[in-house]
Amino acid sequence: MALQIKNKQGFIEVFGSLHGPNMNVLRTYLESEFRWNDYLTLSLEKLRDLDRTTAQELEQFYLKAVKKNQVLSIIGRNHTPVSSVMENSKTDYILSYDRA
Repeated sequence: MALQIKNKQGFIEVFGSLHGPNMNVLRTYLESEFRWNDYLTLSLEKLRDLDRTTAQELEQFYLKAVKKNQVLSIIGRNHTPVSSVMENSKTDYILSYDRA
């Protein structure tokens, strides 16, 4: 399934599968949004799946945002297709607790 990105005033929802080339699309999109905003919320709750490499790339993007004093809240802790991969790759600490 192709990646679909919806933005509702800084609340970004991602639909489909997040792998390799799709991560490049998401990274480019987030970088362009960070040009105008210092705070973004990224929801992974509608993803069908992602792989370990993509989870690590999300972590690197998150850490890059932190270094620039930007806030990236990533929602998806309660969504099993996301949380299980993030836990296995030890990147689940970047997931927000906002929707517990």
